[in-house]
Amino acid sequence: MSFTSGVMRWRRGDELIPVHQADIRPRRPRPIPGLPVIGGFLVLVFLTVNTAMTIYRSLGDSGAIASAASAYLNLVSLFFCVKLLMQAPPDPARSRLKAAVWLLTMPLTFQYVYEVMGAATPTLNGALLLWAMPAATGIAVFVVFLQQERCRPHDEEMFPSGDEEQRM
Repeated sequence: MSFTSGVMRWRRGDELIPVHQADIRPRRPRPIPGLPVIGGFLVLVFLTVNTAMTIYRSLGDSGAIASAASAYLNLVSLFFCVKLLMQAPPDPARSRLKAAVWLLTMPLTFQYVYEVMGAATPTLNGALLLWAMPAATGIAVFVVFLQQERCRPHDEEMFPSGDEEQRM
């Protein structure tokens, strides 16, 4: 901040900006129509190709095939549940979608730990830590994600927009 001819100005880089212009926030770029659909499609194609290659390279190992197939089905289900959750209005269906998202993410985290345990043989302390991390994460997400609405009054916004400061 600098004072020039009695008027406070903000310094941004090498240019001086008058105070009345310093409050102008940059606009967000407009989303390109159809980009989320194309991006979602590309993610599903990549996931499908990657899973097919994993099953092909497993050389008939039924455990590897089951692991890849279950992770694929879980991720595709999770993808669609999150998409529905983003579009859902706040009602009981939204709570059920949150529960579905939580129930789909928990097996993925534990499956990842199980596969890490198979690839590396950690010590007992390392194994306990590996299993405790997804358990603690699952409990924390359950409390924050699913139980938060029970603790908060329904007339209060979860993230206030800051309009209260402007009204005063």
